[in-house]
Amino acid sequence: MRWLCSEYKRSAAFKGLNPSTKRARGRILDRFCEEHGDKPYSRLERTQLLKIRDKIAETPAAANELIKVVRQVFKFAMEYFDHDSNPARDINYLPSNNPEGFHAWTLDEVEQFEERHPIGTKARLAIGLMMYGGCARSSDVSQLGRQNLKEGGRLRYTQFKGRQRSPVKIDIPVIDELATILEASPVGEMTFLVTQFGHPFASSKAFGNWFKKRCVEAGLPHCSAHGVRKAAAARMAEIGLSDFEIMAIGGWKTLKEVQRYTRSARRRVMADSGMEKVETDIERTKVSNQRGGGK
Repeated sequence: MRWLCSEYKRSAAFKGLNPSTKRARGRILDRFCEEHGDKPYSRLERTQLLKIRDKIAETPAAANELIKVVRQVFKFAMEYFDHDSNPARDINYLPSNNPEGFHAWTLDEVEQFEERHPIGTKARLAIGLMMYGGCARSSDVSQLGRQNLKEGGRLRYTQFKGRQRSPVKIDIPVIDELATILEASPVGEMTFLVTQFGHPFASSKAFGNWFKKRCVEAGLPHCSAHGVRKAAAARMAEIGLSDFEIMAIGGWKTLKEVQRYTRSARRRVMADSGMEKVETDIERTKVSNQRGGGK
């Protein structure tokens, strides 16, 4: 098994992954091989892999990542070494302890953050880019710069996530709110957002850690950069944008992806609309009015 994992790490499929993904998969495989590296991979069966997964079921995300990575290793084995099966292929992922994922900011929380970090601060620039820059992720925000501002007042960039396998290009107009924030904010030479030393953030994780501190300063310790993308999509759903419009702005590829973020927002909008109709019609439906003010 250790030999197979080593060969997989030398493959074009592995080398084509993002650096952060390669590091994460490498760590998972190293831990897996600590216990199972000396065992023949040809004898690994689905039921055995299920038992290995279940040992770490208390952390579903880690268990699911293990299955995902082992599935790729055996896909590689089938392609390169004519191995006859993939024991991880039909193993379902465990349900998450947090099915909603990262906390999605509410509009009140966005306003609270903006009150603590007004226009002209680096923190306001960061959330402005995430909210109005194509629902940008941390990996995008930490790399955006003047080179991404194009003629006609447009912001253009290729999303960092999946850029090597299935690149998604963002091409949106810079709305007045973002233009005002950019004009008033301190920006770097290579990227809009820079560290206290004037350098670009070393990684999206470094940016995320910095942004988390700004959330704590605003009294929002449960918020993070991860949830802003969800909030941006939900806000667009609440003001009436179609799912296809939201897909185009944020770079989602399928309706299923974007509807994960907009479903709750649309439910609130429909509930509000429905109750408005009930309230509008309440006088007509009162029993006293129907009886003409009877006994």
